[in-house]
Amino acid sequence: MHITGIIAEYNPFHNGHLYHIKNTKSRTQTDYIIAVMSGDFVQRGEPAIIDKYTRAKMALLGGADMVIELPTIWATSSAPDFASGAVALLDKLGCISALSFGCEFENANLLDEISDILYVEPDVYKTTLKEALKEGETFAKAKAIAISKALKDKDYDDEELSGILKAPNTLLALEYIRKIKERNSIIFPVIIKRYGSEHTDSKLSAKYTSAASIRKHLYNHPSAMFSLKDVMPSSSYELMGQYLSEKAPLYADDFSMALSYRLATMNKDEIEDMASSGRELSRRISSMCDEFTQWTTFCKSIKSKNFTYSRISRLMTAILLDKKKEILDKAKEYDYVPYARILGFKKNSASKLMRYLKEHTQIPLITSPSDAVMQLSPDDFKLFEFDMKAAAIYNSVITQKTKIPCQNEYRKALITV
Repeated sequence: MHITGIIAEYNPFHNGHLYHIKNTKSRTQTDYIIAVMSGDFVQRGEPAIIDKYTRAKMALLGGADMVIELPTIWATSSAPDFASGAVALLDKLGCISALSFGCEFENANLLDEISDILYVEPDVYKTTLKEALKEGETFAKAKAIAISKALKDKDYDDEELSGILKAPNTLLALEYIRKIKERNSIIFPVIIKRYGSEHTDSKLSAKYTSAASIRKHLYNHPSAMFSLKDVMPSSSYELMGQYLSEKAPLYADDFSMALSYRLATMNKDEIEDMASSGRELSRRISSMCDEFTQWTTFCKSIKSKNFTYSRISRLMTAILLDKKKEILDKAKEYDYVPYARILGFKKNSASKLMRYLKEHTQIPLITSPSDAVMQLSPDDFKLFEFDMKAAAIYNSVITQKTKIPCQNEYRKALITV
């Protein structure tokens, strides 16, 4: 059986995601597609605009056969840890033959060369990286300079190389390839050329637009859902409309009150203990806590050459969720992911796919949160509880914003289509 994995956020699911799944099926001739999807909080360090169950259903109706939640500790981490957690999950299922990802560039040889540099870290790379950091470059810029130096004897186009080292999806793709190599995994990387607007584009464009542009559109024009009809599959559009008619989209600033309380009750040492922190950044945040009014303006006030908005926002998420470095280190000791929580699947795929997964998986498959305590060891269950806590915080803000109670996460049923 041939099963292909996809790592995604689907925040929300749009035409570009549908294009990716269709092309993945065409390219790989796969029997099934399993999507590993971020839950209620995402990699940029923000809440997902709509809940994970609605997004999982969008993915299933859009062509995925199963959706598995990427544990929150990895879903809200920087690119290397995000990739480590997601690739580890797919690898430990024991039967994933390919990983398909969208990328701005299709030069597989160059991507492989760069991933080798990131994996091996030759002396020229490490030396150049240290020098660039000493000269005041950001880590991302210093890494790009070091990679360029390590490839100086290779016959690659400078303009293409420069583009690769700036493109967000390509940088994440490089981490996926690197992590596959580090794990000595049998998973084969499949590159699907991105089509349409860039991942970070905030302007709504025709047919193929970014998830960021959809989120911004809803934020600025909450009653203009109809404008999204041409940029989302009909099933996603209908689900989004139904969700928004009953609940409301969530944004970082909706969590400002909860975050304000956390910041007000923490000292600088406690902030420094958080994942994504560091002495300089934690001290800067500690010194500015009295100026906190809302999530986004606080992140913008701290942003600098050394601290990107995303890094700061990820730290805000870590503070909100009490995501300490300790839990991150503990998860790495357990080889990143000790369980696979299934959010949903297609009914016509369930029988064969579940049976095949159970025959090959190295980790427990969790289909009911209430059964997790019996399936996991006490230490593994602590990691699972972190996902439950993140969901509880997310749901509490939905309730606060809409006055509609949310079902307890432990009683959530699988999504089936």
